[in-house]
Amino acid sequence: MIQIPFSVLPFIFCSKLKSKLLVFFKFSIILSLISALELNVKKDLVFNTKFHNVDNLIDSVPENVLSYKELNNFSDIIQSTIQASESMKDYSLRIWDALRNPSSLGIKDLDGIGFDRLIESGASPRGMAMLLRAAKVNAWLAGRLNLIPEDLHGGLQETMAHRIVLFPNYELQHSEIVSKLIKICAERVSAP
Repeated sequence: MIQIPFSVLPFIFCSKLKSKLLVFFKFSIILSLISALELNVKKDLVFNTKFHNVDNLIDSVPENVLSYKELNNFSDIIQSTIQASESMKDYSLRIWDALRNPSSLGIKDLDGIGFDRLIESGASPRGMAMLLRAAKVNAWLAGRLNLIPEDLHGGLQETMAHRIVLFPNYELQHSEIVSKLIKICAERVSAP
């Protein structure tokens, strides 16, 4: 059973305003993970009234659990503690290659558009580094010390979509096209 440690997620700042902003941010992350949650956790989020009033929920969290000044140090601890196996490193690089050159997966086009006329540039090394940072946080939230493919998938859309540049004639459809592209790459690249 997946447990969401609500007492840990909202890293509390000294002021209530900062606290509210961070709880909102963390709650947004939780909502993006709901599809992976078990039924009883979903029921709790929907039917337990303590989650219905955000102000009361924030007021129930003790202040100064972690000062905002310590967040960077805490982030460094997560990033250095969570590890990626060699197979996960290779998998990450295959995902990166696929996002830059989807035809390497044996796919000729996307909705009739050839990739040579679609993608102008893909994610950079910095973009992949940000994906790995997000994946490590996903692993930490799930209580694991090693990355698994689902950790990487959990941040793929959020970290990669805006880094993929399409040729100008397709930019107006960027969201739709890139969303499909990322989904196809995640499905087609063989996971460890």
